[in-house]
Amino acid sequence: MQELAVNVTYGDYVCTHLIAGDGDGAVYRAYHPEKPDNIYAVRTLQLPMAKSNTTTIEACHNHMAMVKNVTAPHLVPVLSYGSSDHEYFIIMPYIKGKSLRAIIKQTDRQPESMPSFSEILSFAKTMVEALDRIHEAGLTHGALEPRNILIDKNKTPYLNDFGLAKLTKIAFSLSNTGSFWTGKYTAPEVWDGERNTPASDQYSLACIMYLLLTGSAPFKAKTIFEMMNQHKNAIVNPPHYIRKDAPSSLLMFFLTATAKRPAERYRSLQEMVNEFAMMIDGKDDEATQFFDIEDDIPQ
Repeated sequence: MQELAVNVTYGDYVCTHLIAGDGDGAVYRAYHPEKPDNIYAVRTLQLPMAKSNTTTIEACHNHMAMVKNVTAPHLVPVLSYGSSDHEYFIIMPYIKGKSLRAIIKQTDRQPESMPSFSEILSFAKTMVEALDRIHEAGLTHGALEPRNILIDKNKTPYLNDFGLAKLTKIAFSLSNTGSFWTGKYTAPEVWDGERNTPASDQYSLACIMYLLLTGSAPFKAKTIFEMMNQHKNAIVNPPHYIRKDAPSSLLMFFLTATAKRPAERYRSLQEMVNEFAMMIDGKDDEATQFFDIEDDIPQ
């Protein structure tokens, strides 16, 4: 969406532009009066009227305190957080770039328009580095999908919205199982109402890698019920059927990384990315313009 000029304040941060928004919250571009040269992103979450009480807010604060302590070079950090009226807000650095989702939407999604094998590997390594830090802290991302991955002008990916999935569950007083975040990249056990685990994040990352490789998500459906059924019962289409230069061995990679049972997936994200590297070893591919960001991004 086109950015809209606004004048809204959250804590000490003054929002100047609405970047995106819906009925559940919004994302703003903002500045701090004492640091006018720095640009920030403010992520808001609408709190249910009956839930915006002291107990719920305190639980949100406790969760975000743990999230704030997790840092990694390519993880968008939480700088501050708080509540205002019936909204909860999170302050983060503003990443000048585009979401992976926006970049993909600009392509024709044909395999020849997608990144090279080495670029996909580099992307995966970066995401694994950030996810490993999250998992080492005893947490998970829980909402890993293209719209939550930002690409800057240097083609560097950043994992965004860490902590938001669990924050939403706390704000709406849901149980410790299940998730609001279900869709094209959600692991089958989460569809079944189980708690998100590192293996669930692995599944989501594998689905995104499949998308980058072929131009298509591994599972497609017209309804949410059909999507759930696909993730729980279907297997991925062999990627070399879609991208002719893909090694046939990558089918086993994706079958393992998207196994229906978490215990049958790779033992770690590092093992997963090493396996992908081994299977594309020897592929002679050149850099593409897939991750190139034009110069007209708002300042």
